Amino acid sequence: MTGTTILLAAHDRLEYLKEAVASALAQRWPDFEVLVVDDGSGPETAGWLDLAARADLFAAHPDTDLVYCDHDQLLPDGKVEGSRYPEFASNAALLRATLLRPRVPFKHSGMTYARDVALALGSYDTRIGIKVDVDFFLRFVVAGKRIRHLPGGPAVSFRTHNESMSRKRGKGIRAWWTIIDRYGPKNPLLRLAFKAVRTTWELLKAVYTVLFWTER
Repeated sequence: MTGTTILLAAHDRLEYLKEAVASALAQRWPDFEVLVVDDGSGPETAGWLDLAARADLFAAHPDTDLVYCDHDQLLPDGKVEGSRYPEFASNAALLRATLLRPRVPFKHSGMTYARDVALALGSYDTRIGIKVDVDFFLRFVVAGKRIRHLPGGPAVSFRTHNESMSRKRGKGIRAWWTIIDRYGPKNPLLRLAFKAVRTTWELLKAVYTVLFWTER
């Protein structure tokens, strides 16, 4: 069966809509689409449906290889912290920001990418054990792929808890050194400086996690 459209009518009841969409996407037909017709739903359902804006961005800019988006972080105490990322002027600027900023300028769960490009780049390298998302993202960056930021506010919300904050900073630092060796400066002294900056940030985050995060 090819060229099939699965048509779903929606009027709120978001939990059932999510199940229906997930069920449709789990089908094994070779060529199909899921079309949701919103029949005047409230803001919660309408907001969830708006997350398909990433597909619209790919359609509007066919040269796009990867899209990253803003996100909201739902804390255990009920507060919401938002992360808003810029659109970088060049891949070189995005590379420097990823290697040197305290927090990487993207969220893994907010990435959408072209499957064929990802496979051509080698997909995820599980050998490094941790920070595989950073390594994967930087493959697109250094290969000169077209990376765009999704405008319009957060497209991903995720919950955090005390155990979701990484305490494996030692492994994380070793993984970062591997990543800097792969994608950082060719000059050995400059590369060492990049490692020093990243190590400092990771150690400070470890102190923050121990002193503050466990009390939330």
